[in-house]
Amino acid sequence: QKKCERYWAEVDGSPLHCGPFSITCEAEEKRNEYVIRTLKVTLNEAARTIFHFHYKNWPDHHVPSSIEPILELVRDIRCHQPDDRVPVCIHCSAGCGRTGVICAIDYTQKLLKDGIVPVNFSVFNLIQEMRTQRPCIVQTKEQYELVYDAVIELFRRQIRALDAQKDSAASQ
Repeated sequence: QKKCERYWAEVDGSPLHCGPFSITCEAEEKRNEYVIRTLKVTLNEAARTIFHFHYKNWPDHHVPSSIEPILELVRDIRCHQPDDRVPVCIHCSAGCGRTGVICAIDYTQKLLKDGIVPVNFSVFNLIQEMRTQRPCIVQTKEQYELVYDAVIELFRRQIRALDAQKDSAASQ
């Protein structure tokens, strides 16, 4: 069963036309689990560059065997985003399970990066809050566990970074 129409142009291929929009693929960078495409979207004379991250190895209703490629994907997405005014659009075939996993991990990473993790932070509460905006977000037990595993790893990394920073300051 086909999950999604291809809405991006292939690298070195002819432009894809969607109504008044013309889409070309200017570059494609292959990673182990995903592809980063640099798309140029043109409407009349106005053109915008869009970075398209396509995770290719995520099974329906299941989860990848490792969290590392997911964390790398989320990190790469944010590295391509110059600031918070530039929106990030995340979707999967249904817009629920996999989308929710990425959104929850990304949101937690942003809280850690900005140093604004609430004292009462809870993955459960985060998912519940997200479900007020999208009811089926994070659909399966395995997806929920993946979010927990990724969040635990994000917190571990943050603690290590803070410890290293503290050690560096103490040695000066």
